[in-house]
Amino acid sequence: MSNRYDACMARCRAAIEAGDAAAALEAVTQALVEEPDSVPALGYRATLLGEAGQHAEALALFDRIVELEPDRGAGHYSRGLHLQRLGRFTEAIDAYGQAIEVAPEDPDSFINRGRLLDDAGQPAEAVADYDRALALDDSEPIAWANRGNSLCALERFDEALESYDRALALEPTRATVQLGRARTLMSLGRLDEANAARPRDDAIDPGEVVERRHPLSKGELVLRYLPGGHSHPEALASLAETVLTHCAAFEHEAPGLGDGVTIHFGWSMLTVRERGTDRVLCEPDFSRHPMTELRHEVTFSLQVQFMTQVMHQVVGAPLCECNCFHAVALDPQVLGDRQLTMFRVSEADEEGFSGWVVGPETPDGVAALIESEAYELVPGAVLASVRAHLIKVLTLPPGYLVTFDGHAVVSVRDPQGKELWAGEN
Repeated sequence: MSNRYDACMARCRAAIEAGDAAAALEAVTQALVEEPDSVPALGYRATLLGEAGQHAEALALFDRIVELEPDRGAGHYSRGLHLQRLGRFTEAIDAYGQAIEVAPEDPDSFINRGRLLDDAGQPAEAVADYDRALALDDSEPIAWANRGNSLCALERFDEALESYDRALALEPTRATVQLGRARTLMSLGRLDEANAARPRDDAIDPGEVVERRHPLSKGELVLRYLPGGHSHPEALASLAETVLTHCAAFEHEAPGLGDGVTIHFGWSMLTVRERGTDRVLCEPDFSRHPMTELRHEVTFSLQVQFMTQVMHQVVGAPLCECNCFHAVALDPQVLGDRQLTMFRVSEADEEGFSGWVVGPETPDGVAALIESEAYELVPGAVLASVRAHLIKVLTLPPGYLVTFDGHAVVSVRDPQGKELWAGEN
């Protein structure tokens, strides 16, 4: 190494210690002029660029580091981090896998890959990674908490509770873990403990669990929900009784109320889970993977039913079949737009298409989207985690056109173009 290179690297380290990122980046850039393949210099520059949010540029440098030192885990791990931040999750999973292959003693690679596997709807594989991470270092609260989340997705609630307890023993005040533990206690039917475990001083606290029961010929049908700060708790309570009565009626009809039986309720689809002599009503886990995972409550289903009823009362339209598993055609680019338009071209068909098209804010934009066929078919349940307020109009009939501004419906037109609703507070 040259003296000039050493001097540049010394200035870079001093600037980092002084908190001067710009000076550090300038110094390490000069160092790389002297020694273009210096792994330490490439690493400093990549890290500085990543901290500045330039993840693509940082990734390119870590790619080079991996070429130069393929048998060191740090480069592969850093590639995973930046691929993750760029939204290239499948590649990030592979990069963490490569880091694990060459450095299996590093728990962070297992933890990060586990989180991505969980996000991808593979909770069992995620648990395996968390287990391997914790076998290396059982003092990491994030690993215990994430393991609890994945175990809940697998409905292994007793194990999930143990994981949350271990996480809170290490970090007692983390509200998200407190909430996960409270939900797990609720799923186990331990309601007093669940309500006591809530993160009461945090904005994410959903309030106390409400449980309602309906007698069956053997055992009881159980419904749980969290009214939280809902504006019409009495309406949710009334809907909860309606759901119980509706579902209990299926006890003496094939296939009965056995474990795994599904019951259509409004836009949602409820699933029965056997817990001893109880039959617990569960909804899709709309916050995670609604097509494959359940939540042992029906809060969101009740809220959607309330919003749907209000919408139909306001516009005077009849209900038209659409459930959470029916697909919606959409331009994925518009979901983040404040203004967008929805148009129902048909009733739900046997192929599972709801008939709804979601596109740009003008009717002409929606028409162009339909004509171009440049849309994706996405289960309506997915909207719950990205644009939940769209769901309240999904049971309007074909020919209806709805315009949104943020979460608010600003216009509803019938098939004849008559405006039935203009403006929403």
